[in-house]
Amino acid sequence: MKKLLAVFILGLIVTGTGIAQTLERVGEWGSPAYDRIVKVQNMAYMLSESGWLDVINITDAAQPELVTRLHFDGKPRRLLLNGSVAYLATGWGGLYVLDISVPEAPVVITHVDLDADVTCMGITGNYLYAGTRLQGIAILDISDPASPALDHRYGVAEGTAEFVSAIVFDDTHGYVLDNQAGLYVLDVTDPLAPDALVRLSLGFTTNGAVLSGSTLVVAAGINGVQLIDISDPLTPTLAGTFTSQSFDLDSDGTTDVTYSVSFIHQVFVDGTTLVAADGDKGFDILDISDPAAPALTVQSETPQDTKGAIFDGTTLYLAETLGGLGVYDISDPTVPVSIGSYQQAGYVSDVAFADGYLFIADAYQGVRSLNAGNLTNLQAGGLMQTTGMPMDIEVAGDRLYAAAMDTGLTVVDISDPVAPLELGSVPLDGMTFNLTPWSGGLIASSEWGGVSILSLDDPDNPLEIGHYLASGFVYDTAAEGTQLVVATGFSGVEFLSLNDPTHPVLQGRMNTGGVVVNVALQGQTAYVADLFAGLFVVDISNPAAPEILAELPDETGISDLKIGNGFLYVARGSNGMDKLDIHTPGSPVMVENVSTYGSVRRVRLDLPYIFLADRDSGQVVVLKENASTKLGITHIASGTGWVTCVTLKNSEEKEGVAILTTYRNTVPVLSRRLVIPASGSLTVEELPGSCGTVEFWSSGMTGSETITATASGKTVSFPLTQLANNEVTIPVSDDADAAWKGLALMNGGKENAKLTVNAWNREGGLLARRTVILGSRYRKAWLLDDLFSGIDTDRISAVTASSHEA
Repeated sequence: MKKLLAVFILGLIVTGTGIAQTLERVGEWGSPAYDRIVKVQNMAYMLSESGWLDVINITDAAQPELVTRLHFDGKPRRLLLNGSVAYLATGWGGLYVLDISVPEAPVVITHVDLDADVTCMGITGNYLYAGTRLQGIAILDISDPASPALDHRYGVAEGTAEFVSAIVFDDTHGYVLDNQAGLYVLDVTDPLAPDALVRLSLGFTTNGAVLSGSTLVVAAGINGVQLIDISDPLTPTLAGTFTSQSFDLDSDGTTDVTYSVSFIHQVFVDGTTLVAADGDKGFDILDISDPAAPALTVQSETPQDTKGAIFDGTTLYLAETLGGLGVYDISDPTVPVSIGSYQQAGYVSDVAFADGYLFIADAYQGVRSLNAGNLTNLQAGGLMQTTGMPMDIEVAGDRLYAAAMDTGLTVVDISDPVAPLELGSVPLDGMTFNLTPWSGGLIASSEWGGVSILSLDDPDNPLEIGHYLASGFVYDTAAEGTQLVVATGFSGVEFLSLNDPTHPVLQGRMNTGGVVVNVALQGQTAYVADLFAGLFVVDISNPAAPEILAELPDETGISDLKIGNGFLYVARGSNGMDKLDIHTPGSPVMVENVSTYGSVRRVRLDLPYIFLADRDSGQVVVLKENASTKLGITHIASGTGWVTCVTLKNSEEKEGVAILTTYRNTVPVLSRRLVIPASGSLTVEELPGSCGTVEFWSSGMTGSETITATASGKTVSFPLTQLANNEVTIPVSDDADAAWKGLALMNGGKENAKLTVNAWNREGGLLARRTVILGSRYRKAWLLDDLFSGIDTDRISAVTASSHEA
């Protein structure tokens, strides 16, 4: 009888084929801006046009909790419920069908590509009408939700339904709001052959509608709330409008206050009460008992732009683009009371890393800290509302400095990362947007206020020791030694000497023909980002006569530049981040682009990790550089009674650095930067996942993996396997009684890998050949008896495994 665990045969790790990607996404944190809200039992389904559907448990309204997050291609715009099924319209991303029988864990059943920009939906019987822009209405048979069938398109040939914004139904009619033509009333007695009975010209655009009895309630943007009487579907009439209302508070016959709408995004009706999501005005509550005279009950400004609103009894739920989910008690609708909220981040303008914590500059919320012990699972730390709006941050020791726009420089004590404490502010001229570290302290860029040179000799009280008023708006600076490069917008770029930091001296200028917004500096080479003209590589060995070495006109829309290990990392807003090889400065080479769900504003390097401040998605994205030396952890055991650990040894007389990452299928579950003492070792125990990698960023390091079966007390160790596209020979133990003869294979690459596995006898003869395919980052183990069934496996003395293109 084979023993439980004696030996696993050494496993091969293959990388697959194709162009290797040097950057790997290992983690993220934050919540997107929400654009719509739908309530499903005790869950709030929050839609974000940045691609997300967040499911938030609102059982306890005072403490909403995120339970599920799904990402979709396209822009989630509308969610339509139909029993235990929901239909999600995602613009050009098409239509998704979700099983919501377990509301906290929606599951995608299927996806339908309608080859159109889907904007809204409505259901009548077993048919779903999907409204689009310029492609009319797609009519799908949804009698089997798992297989929606496109049966007909309506509107294009008929010359109707060109810019559809809302579709609602009663028993026999459909009401289609079209931003080009107004309201169409359709006879849908035969859902596959709708017939336009009448059109009502409206003269305003719409964002959605709901049916309340015989009144169609329309969210009409800057035109407020519109109420259409459809008691006679053949003669719809505009019954009432709400755009503003004046009040005489002291009954003296004169107007004391006038409330007006900002932009109505969504309406929700319960009985005669209407709640409207009113953009930067917050929300409006209207009494529509008389549709001809809708009356404002309350207009309440919320902290952030409101795009979605629903209510349940006396509880109001708001989707706020930067405030997340807001929950209000409206038992007294004239005095709404905030009782809860859910938000991870708002406007992520910058990120910094220090001592195991990430610090986020959130322009609308202040400074936030995250525990970064495991970068695949960032955990919220503390939050502190700053005096100003933090746009850029730098960390020095246990102090954080924030460029806070009109309040200048804010100083924050982060000695306790979970409880950051504001110590004070230093006023500066202009609007302070950027900070640059230099050997003597900080350099602040303050648009029209110029450049401030700040000493940090007293960390709690930064002192402006020098100032330079540039020829244009100052957007960014870069400093190295006594050199200072200043991005001055339409005025180009200026080169200064900091030999005397109290009196910066202009040495030269260069105009790029556009707007210079970012700069980076390495030695005598400056990298100059022009918002429209692209990226310039400039030799400034003679700053009075700078020489352009290279131009990259396609690198436009840049918001940040960082240099590390011979590469330039370029934040390009909605275009993500580009990585350029600048080992030869005059010939920069594009290596890779990383896309995000929002707009990358800042890049921070703590190599091998890269942190992106993804402004519009409200997220921090964590990337990792792949090292040239990568070893595989093939055998991570799972289940009760198994313990896996990895031991790393450093033979050099200096500290060594390694990155340990583990995966469960394709998903990273652990990413940790490890420092191994000089001439020492470090053991990481109880690894999660099913396989993993170790990357060495220092030479002279080795590693081994150990698995212990706690039930039997048996332990086995083996070296980590070089990750490579090659053939590996694996000796097989000839001790049949002591060994569990098996083979573990892992694909460490991002593509499928095809493997040929050969079994050989002692004479070098081929006994058997098998072909296996492993998915991305997939690990599988076999007993030799199972892999090579049909032969006497006791005759096997060696196995070779080689990877090929899949």
